[in-house]
Amino acid sequence: MAPEPARAPLLGLAAGVADGLVLDLGHSSIKAAAVRDGVLASTTGMPVPWRPFDTSTWPSPDTVLGLVVEAARDAMDPSAPDDRDLEVRVAIANYVVDGLLDDDPTYGTLRSRGPDPRRVLGHALTRGLRRPCAVTVLRNDGAAAALGVRSAQPAADARVGHGRHDDQGRGEATTAVISIGTSLGLGFADA
Repeated sequence: MAPEPARAPLLGLAAGVADGLVLDLGHSSIKAAAVRDGVLASTTGMPVPWRPFDTSTWPSPDTVLGLVVEAARDAMDPSAPDDRDLEVRVAIANYVVDGLLDDDPTYGTLRSRGPDPRRVLGHALTRGLRRPCAVTVLRNDGAAAALGVRSAQPAADARVGHGRHDDQGRGEATTAVISIGTSLGLGFADA
């Protein structure tokens, strides 16, 4: 069990970031947190105005982007310098394959604003935060959570090429995360 399961996608996205913003676009809330000097700040969250899985209540893509910007604003320190490019990493409750969203009636509707969701989100955040923003990572929320998990067991045979390896050839077993939230999710760190 993760020590902070509600923040697991944000913690996974924040791994290795010195300064930036991490977002978790879920079906029941949008969460955001700043990363300063490699430390994840407190999480801000806002409930979404739709009913999960009732696509008749799902808002327009522009409304979704507005909510993302609002959550990001709430998470950012207004006294922090705003002239530098802001690295943004996003977890999303949608299938993400080769950087593209699955065409579904929820977050998949962002595809109508452009083929690359990283650019769509980055453009909306740049306008809304009034500073250059680049979405460098877009992962399914389960896969994002898996990024923060480290396996204590080495891979059975590190020489085979499965899992990750350090410079001495020791491997790390593939990590999977099963999430139980608004719905069930599954993610792999190396997906």
